[in-house]
Formats: sequence, structure tokens, C-alpha cells
Amino acid sequence: MFDKFFFFTRKIAQALGSKTPYTQDQMDKFSEDLKNTFNNNLDKALENNPPIIKDIKKKVITLPIIHNYIPINTYSRCGQKKLATRSIVLHYTGSPGSSAESVQYYFSGLARQVNTKIGTTYASSQLTVGLDGEIIQLMPLDEVAYHTGGYLPPVPANTPAYLTYTDKITSYILSYGNPNYSSIGIEMCINSDWKLTEKTITSTAYLTAYLCQIYRLTPESDLYRHGDITYKECPKPWFDDTSLWVSFQKQVQQYYEEFNFAVAS
Repeated sequence: MFDKFFFFTRKIAQALGSKTPYTQDQMDKFSEDLKNTFNNNLDKALENNPPIIKDIKKKVITLPIIHNYIPINTYSRCGQKKLATRSIVLHYTGSPGSSAESVQYYFSGLARQVNTKIGTTYASSQLTVGLDGEIIQLMPLDEVAYHTGGYLPPVPANTPAYLTYTDKITSYILSYGNPNYSSIGIEMCINSDWKLTEKTITSTAYLTAYLCQIYRLTPESDLYRHGDITYKECPKPWFDDTSLWVSFQKQVQQYYEEFNFAVAS
């Protein structure tokens, strides 16, 4: 970018050369002095303010996020604003082979439910990541999604385990009441063999690192599996083999430290 700037500076100098009292050599020297001054000032800025400006030297990862919002409705997108963003909760679809588009279709379809004696389903997330790593945003990130709710004590009798908070839950998470009011949910698609693809994991790690940066979250302490919040083995592959969860956290930490992120939507 800066080379282009100085290229155009020289072009202007050449254009003005015949109309000014300066020779072409003088104009070229002016352009070169300007470039040197800029570089010297940049070096000083990097030296004096490393915590702030060092990010200029990081690689930039562009996330192609597709916006395909769920319509406002009672069961999957209430439209209510969250109170804060204090954590990121990772989920899996539990539907082998389903695409990110089918996740959006399912959440949107919940709006057409008819209240019956067997009850209705409330479910959604802010984001979903597909089998090829595609990312779909399902609602604004500052809105409430129904992805990790449960009953606050005292828990009603016969409450399903997946709606009961675990002993891992902290007052920090519950400080805004229901965690849906202070978290972002990411729904990951799984392959037909019930495993997460490498593309899904990598894309989710980039996305999570990006969210940690913009919301000033710490990958080591502010990431949760759904099953860390309520008694539900979700994402199941990361409960069947907890080393995969540890590996994912380390991957997010690495991306968080090494990259800056941009969004192409």
C-alpha cells in the first residue's frame, strides 16, 4: 500500500516538474526523503507502542461470513438484545451429514410450530459452521439465541438433565441469569461418521479467535462446550475424546495470538 503511495508521489512530482522551479532530481529526492521520514516514524511508533501497533505485523485472515438471518419468531429468534458477551459456547448439530444451510432452514422452520400437548422446541445459535468450513451468521451477534439455556435453582422436579446446569457452571457465567443473555453460540455440522471435519474445526477455530478478539475474551477461560454448561454431551466428539477439545482450545489460542481478522460478507 505504501509503495503505491510513494509511486504516485513520484508521478505527481513528474507532472509538476515542468511547472515548478524545482528540477526533476530535486522532486525525486523530496519523494525519497518523504518515504524515509515515514519509515523512520513508523519504526519509532512500533518501538514506543509495541502492545498497540505490533498488530500491524500480524497476518490478516479474512472470514467469508454469509448472512442468512432466521426470521423474527417466538421459537428461534426473539429479537431481544443480549446483556453482554462473556463467553462462547460450542455445539454440534447431532445430525450427521447436515449442512450449514440445513441448520438455518431448521431454525427458521421452528417458527411454524403449533403449540401442542407434547410441547414446542426453542432452539437457535448466532452462527453455524458447515462441513466445508463455510460460516453462516443466523442473527446479529448482539441478539439472544436459544442455545444453552437451563433452569436456575431451585430446579423443578423431573427437569431433563440437558436443562440442568452442571457443577462446572460459575457465578461469572450466571451473573446475567440465563447464559443465553451473555454468550454466543456456534453450531458445528458433523460428517456422516459423526466426526467433525478438519475444515469445520479449522474454520470454527478462526471464527472463535476472531470473536475473542472483538469481545476481548480469553480463549483459555471463556470458551465452553455446551456440555460444560448443562448436562448434555455436546459436542459429543469432544466428550468422547476430551483431548480433541483441549487441542481445539490451543488452536484458538494460537490463531488469537498470530492473526488479525477481517470479515467479507
